[in-house]
Amino acid sequence: MRKEASAVVAGIFVLSLLVAAEFQLGTVMAGDSSKCMAVPPYVAESCAAGDVVFDGFRVCCDFLRRAGAECNAFYLREIAAAGVDDVGLFSGCKHGF
Repeated sequence: MRKEASAVVAGIFVLSLLVAAEFQLGTVMAGDSSKCMAVPPYVAESCAAGDVVFDGFRVCCDFLRRAGAECNAFYLREIAAAGVDDVGLFSGCKHGF
């Protein structure tokens, strides 16, 4: 379970970088779509995997948001014990992003 949680966290980080890069690229190319190439299969597969990763992140984040500040420290320790290496990724959840 620890490996899966670490993979999810790593995936979230990598995908957030990819989304930021793709957004910037997309805004540059939006004016002339004739310059756009087809999405490579590995990118499409990564985007599909990212959808699953972000859904998992949202479930955890929504739970922490509903739990309230008095329980979040306890829950974050449990999440770390389950294998999440950087529980700081969830720090914004308690504030409602």
